[in-house]
Amino acid sequence: MNLYEIKMPNPKHKTLNSILGLTLIEILVSITIFSTVIGIITNITLDMIRAEAITASNQVALDNGRFILQRIARALRVSVIKTSDVDNSIDPTTIELKHPRRGTVKYFFDSGRIVEQIGGLASTNSFLDSSSVTVETFKFDIKGADNGSDDRQPQVTIIMKLKPPKAKNQELPSINIQTTLSQRCLDKSSSCTAT
Repeated sequence: MNLYEIKMPNPKHKTLNSILGLTLIEILVSITIFSTVIGIITNITLDMIRAEAITASNQVALDNGRFILQRIARALRVSVIKTSDVDNSIDPTTIELKHPRRGTVKYFFDSGRIVEQIGGLASTNSFLDSSSVTVETFKFDIKGADNGSDDRQPQVTIIMKLKPPKAKNQELPSINIQTTLSQRCLDKSSSCTAT
């Protein structure tokens, strides 16, 4: 063999080292891609958990509002409205009803809580709202409750603004709830007089 002859490796014969190894650049690229995918998946998961907490908090406020509206609506439909339009313009946060079984039932807003009072006794006061929900606004808009002098069926619009509890230490916007109800009893019938 000649000293000046250099043997070149045959490209058809690969060595063991050239088949099994990865270069440093290939390893860095694969780690970068893997880290990016894991970061995106983690971010999406955290966003879903945050959204679920906000939804659960809003649901607590909505359930609370529905309970209050249903409780008042049930009493109002079978009762006679004792609070007149004029009295309502003076204090829109209170309504007084003449219930056929429970006697005088009064609903009012006191210190950020919605109170139901039965029989005119302060000892029967019970809160209708949960302590976890903040009631920002609660008022009644009464129309036609004047013993039939305006030929209108009495109707009551209940307006509430509820603040849900914090979700993941994040303040949530208030929820406005409003409904209009009327008593079943016709205004001019003899069984519907508020005394």
